[in-house]
Amino acid sequence: MLPKKIRLTTALFDQVFKTGRVSHSERFWLRSFLLPSESPSRFSVAVPKKVAATAVSRNKIKRLVYRAIEMVQKEQATDLIGKASIFGLKKDISAVPFEEVLQEVRFLLLPSLEKPSILKKGLK
Repeated sequence: MLPKKIRLTTALFDQVFKTGRVSHSERFWLRSFLLPSESPSRFSVAVPKKVAATAVSRNKIKRLVYRAIEMVQKEQATDLIGKASIFGLKKDISAVPFEEVLQEVRFLLLPSLEKPSILKKGLK
C-alpha cells in the first residue's frame, strides 16, 4: 500500500478523472494530470467490479499495482514529480506475472520509454 501522502485525495481523484489526459496499454488505462509546482506525485488505482467481482480480488489487484508504482517511483523519482495519476484496469491481472504488470506501469508512467514487448504483439 502506498503511504497516505502519495495517494490521491477524493477531490483530486475527481479532478483527475474529469480533466486528466488518457493513455492506454493492453491491460490498463491511465488518467494523469499535472499538479501545480514541485509537489510530490500522487496515485490511485481503480478496479471495477466488472474486472474483479469480489472485494478481496479487487484489493489484491490494487496491492499488486501499488507495488509496481512504488518500484517505478523508486527507480525514476525525478521523472514523476508533480503528476496526479489514476490507473484503471481493463482486464483481470491476477494471473499475470508481476514483471509484465511492472513493465506496463513503467510504460504508462514514463511515456518516453519504448513500448514493452508485451504491447508490441499486435503491432507489425
